[in-house]
Amino acid sequence: MAQSQKGNGDRKSGDRVPRVPLERAMSKLGLASRSQARVMIHEGRVRVNGKVITDVRVLVVPEWARIEIDDEVKADKRDQRDRKR
Repeated sequence: MAQSQKGNGDRKSGDRVPRVPLERAMSKLGLASRSQARVMIHEGRVRVNGKVITDVRVLVVPEWARIEIDDEVKADKRDQRDRKR
């Protein structure tokens, strides 16, 4: 029952990919602290998969996201995922 409270229900791990707030993904990837990431997002300096993000509530799948800061690619896990197939 504890899994249901987390929103996972009885799904198997491969059924859904966990999404996390963009600021957390940026922090976990070592791109910025969460507070620095929030500022960059508000300033419109961050793109995810080519789209400018200005809302800190946006959720991303870090393994699938291409994250750019100031038009410079900082994280692109998509290429690695495609190679594994």
